[in-house]
Amino acid sequence: MGLCYKVHQSRSWFYPNNNTRHWARITSNADGTSIITGIDATAVQDGDTFKFTNVGAFNASFGNQDVASTAANRIISPTGATYIIGPDESCEVIYDTTTARWRILYGSGA
Repeated sequence: MGLCYKVHQSRSWFYPNNNTRHWARITSNADGTSIITGIDATAVQDGDTFKFTNVGAFNASFGNQDVASTAANRIISPTGATYIIGPDESCEVIYDTTTARWRILYGSGA
């Protein structure tokens, strides 16, 4: 199932929970201020995954432990900093109920 979003500001993402893998196409604005601060973890189970693919012409960013999102919705980046995926790059997140955080599993970003 693909979900299409266009990111223009810092925000949390809604996780459409029906116990399947999800994929979202994202685009970002040209000034580089867009950042995904979290993903809604309501009713999410341990191991649920979500894949993001940047189909836009500009970088898309994922905040690391960004306080703009509720604690359980936050993302942990493998870099310990904002994680960036460029045009035509992807990353996948998994929900870890032990830490109550989304974790970036892999990606082509930095």
